[in-house]
Amino acid sequence: QMNNRMARALEGGEFRLYLQPKYRLDNLEMYGAEALVRWDYPGRGLVYPDEFIPLFEGSGSIVKLDFYMLEQACIYLRQHIDSGGADFVVSVNFSRVTLYTQGFFAAVLDIVDKYRLPHRCVELVEGTNASIADTRKTLPGLRPMEPVVDKLTALQQKGFSVSMDDFGAGYSSLNLLDKLPIQVLKLDKEFLRENSREERVKHVIAHVVELAHDLGIAVVCEGVETREQMEFLRAAGCDRAQGYYFSRPVPSEALQVPKKQAEKV
Repeated sequence: QMNNRMARALEGGEFRLYLQPKYRLDNLEMYGAEALVRWDYPGRGLVYPDEFIPLFEGSGSIVKLDFYMLEQACIYLRQHIDSGGADFVVSVNFSRVTLYTQGFFAAVLDIVDKYRLPHRCVELVEGTNASIADTRKTLPGLRPMEPVVDKLTALQQKGFSVSMDDFGAGYSSLNLLDKLPIQVLKLDKEFLRENSREERVKHVIAHVVELAHDLGIAVVCEGVETREQMEFLRAAGCDRAQGYYFSRPVPSEALQVPKKQAEKV
């Protein structure tokens, strides 16, 4: 039913843009947000992405949703700038299925430039939801990661920031740090949930942060729920964070973005 309704849902605006703020840990100022999708499904209310993203990745229709959400993020940014808003970065997630599509580079440029946005305002997040094996099922004859690397490198050269999502979980791996042209590494929230091995996990986080910094990569940790976690990440040298301690994801129209002490775009 979800797969069959997907096209109508796009046309009817049923997919809604939610934003979860991100904060710099050195001064606890909001600098950006992650774009998240919620499906306002008729008769059910809000449906969370873990219910429909795997379905759309399997059918290939995730490509349309990814670009739809990019456009929604651009609309938000354009409105934010037009209202006198300060410099702000929105991170937009892309499935590996989408990254492998032939027109990915041109589509990203077309959508962002349509809204006359500085490219630095859009962070492209290399998603790890679909493994290479799963992506091959959707895209037969799939080649290695080189095409994705080439596209992301070209977009980075156009001024976009590139991020790797959920590092340390699922299908992310150390060798991608060397292959992908990333500027931001996002630590998976599961690192902060390993209470039984708390000290060991803290050492892992601290060394991952050190490794990333040696490679010139900034680190953001998701899933921060307590002040203790925030203070630990700050002490470990983590650059940025997001999570319920700061804010839950909110509808884009409800996000209050500070406008003081920042340069206008």
